Amino acid sequence: MRSSEVYGRARNYRMIFGQVWDKLSEPLLKTTSEAEVVQAFEAHAPQYHREFVPSLARLIFEVVHHPKFPKRREPQINYLADSLAALGRVTPKRSREIVAQALAKERAKLKHRVLRREFYIECTCGYEGPAYKGKCPRRHPDKAKNELLDFIYQPRIF
Repeated sequence: MRSSEVYGRARNYRMIFGQVWDKLSEPLLKTTSEAEVVQAFEAHAPQYHREFVPSLARLIFEVVHHPKFPKRREPQINYLADSLAALGRVTPKRSREIVAQALAKERAKLKHRVLRREFYIECTCGYEGPAYKGKCPRRHPDKAKNELLDFIYQPRIF
């Protein structure tokens, strides 16, 4: 299979599972057999029933009950979609690797991205140059803070 085909299918499956995962996840994670996977899709995602079962029922069951199956919603969706993208012609792990490689190629094509942020400042102390965490790197005390402390702790006659 071509990697572009697997990647395109993975993107499509991510969208599909994103729409139905709230209803489908709990029954799917509780399945104990391939027949229960088919029933879960029929009951909770009937619009996508023909896309996934019965042809991918065994694969879905294996992926969902894999020891490294994620615990959170988005990673679960991505893991399952990427594992099923090759339609079982390669192992689920290899399918995820193909999708990851295609995604890396796509990200590398982006021409404009921020490589480094630099802020140059001109401080009242005379410093001119790059800022340190958005402030003057000389770390001199703030005048307003000193004025407030002087007011609070000034000697008074009672």
